[in-house]
Amino acid sequence: MLTTYLAKNGSKDVRLLLHSPQAEHWPALLGRLQRKFNDDSIHSLKYLDADGNYSIIADSEDLMVAVESITSSRAELLCWTMRYGESI
Repeated sequence: MLTTYLAKNGSKDVRLLLHSPQAEHWPALLGRLQRKFNDDSIHSLKYLDADGNYSIIADSEDLMVAVESITSSRAELLCWTMRYGESI
């Protein structure tokens, strides 16, 4: 999972996160994201789905749908962090 974080000062940080759907559900992944980017205001992720629309990951079911959208032709999941109050 390639994740882009935009800091409040405008700087951008792109990180690769390894994720195992069988071992890690949304609450654990969210905590890891908050620690990695040192930002407790991160509450969800947005990503481009197969149709080119932005979708939100805000719970374990959303995460499962996003992970299942990965195919051999689209072998990675590009995500952007979202803070409280931000929208797509």
